[in-house]
Amino acid sequence: MAMKKRLIELTQDTMCAHDKHELVNYPRSWFKAKPTLPAGTVLEVKKEWSNFYGTYYRCETADGEYDIPVENANDVSEIFQMKFIDTEPGQKFKSAVEDLKRAIENEYGDCFRAAIDAMTFWIKKLDDIYIKKSKGGEK
Repeated sequence: MAMKKRLIELTQDTMCAHDKHELVNYPRSWFKAKPTLPAGTVLEVKKEWSNFYGTYYRCETADGEYDIPVENANDVSEIFQMKFIDTEPGQKFKSAVEDLKRAIENEYGDCFRAAIDAMTFWIKKLDDIYIKKSKGGEK
């Protein structure tokens, strides 16, 4: 079963907290902050972390990593997971097929492994015969 992704939706326009910290505390003319993300942006959370200033979601975007203050976002993981399942009709079928494959493997795994071992044995024998013939050996 795939691990569920943790998703957040920004509740307000949000600047990367790290960039904001740099601009406020260590202003440098050459420092360029990443673009502010608009409210409504949905991001996947890589990790949640805290320091003396607050708690943040670390998220990856095309512009780089963003540290999003938790108070600027809502966790929408469950909402999006349910929407994904509802909009992905093949997901139930795929899950059923995986369950069936596991059941067959559990019930008949030994038979399949024996058949594969037998095929491997005969393929090796045929390879040996072919190699002997190609080198001018037995005919």
